[in-house]
Amino acid sequence: MSSIRLISVEIVLRKHELLKDILQSESPINSHLSFLASLESQATFAACSFPEMVLHAISLNNLKNTANEIIDGGFEYLDVMRKEALIKLCTPAKDSDAPRSDSKVELMKKTQALQQQLTQLREHNMHLTYVIREIQSRYQTLASLPPSVVKERHALDMNEIFSILAGLGVVLEYV
Repeated sequence: MSSIRLISVEIVLRKHELLKDILQSESPINSHLSFLASLESQATFAACSFPEMVLHAISLNNLKNTANEIIDGGFEYLDVMRKEALIKLCTPAKDSDAPRSDSKVELMKKTQALQQQLTQLREHNMHLTYVIREIQSRYQTLASLPPSVVKERHALDMNEIFSILAGLGVVLEYV
């Protein structure tokens, strides 16, 4: 690590963990909803402070620099997670017990919604195909390199792959 402080690392890791909790939860809990306003922008996310959750403010530049050092995919990945969490908290939960309607209008709405989902899935598939081809290309390049530079090049390629994923809005969940 370069010149980042331990307290900055702890703050960034806590914010990262909170975002993972929000994204992995089935439905938002009250503590997540109180965090909603903090997700509106990068600056409000960095400045948010919830002492009861041991979550403290940090400058945006410090957040970016620290995230780039300690999180795979860096700040871009953290920012994509922030946006995904904001969308998740703003999206109302769908009522699964809604009354069934077989009217023509309702069926047309359902068809349109399914077509939109299909379009989104095709776009997502296209992005993943691009990423897979990019990874294959990078590994073919790694195979032709001398052993002395493979480890260094692999680390660089992994960071670039995470940046590509973040740019495409793909959030990886670690298990």
